[in-house]
Amino acid sequence: MADRYDSGGREMNKIDLSALGAKIETPWVPLEVARLEDYHILLALYEGSYPPHYHNKEEFFLILEGEVNVEIEGAGTTTLRPRDALLIPAGAHHRSSARTPRALVLIVEHREISYNPVVMVAQVTD
Repeated sequence: MADRYDSGGREMNKIDLSALGAKIETPWVPLEVARLEDYHILLALYEGSYPPHYHNKEEFFLILEGEVNVEIEGAGTTTLRPRDALLIPAGAHHRSSARTPRALVLIVEHREISYNPVVMVAQVTD
């Protein structure tokens, strides 16, 4: 079992993101799958749209399954498909919407990130 430990003696465990994602039932409530120093590695189920908001820190999305639109105020909408990633700058007003009935997204964000609601200028009522 020596291959399950790193050089510092910490146990290394394989994480099956697809299996964990299949167990998530509540959309938009991220599951922490790991920590990387001061960062959360999160897995989230996207269904429908999340309210517009901004953060005090950057946020990174990696699409694992499905498709997601990310609307950034002043920059338009970007469609993300499996294996596409996007870095959201701190302070950018944005919202995410699943383009498919469900999408599985890996999120990396600082543990001191804050979520601040906002009304985006071009926001359309869903």
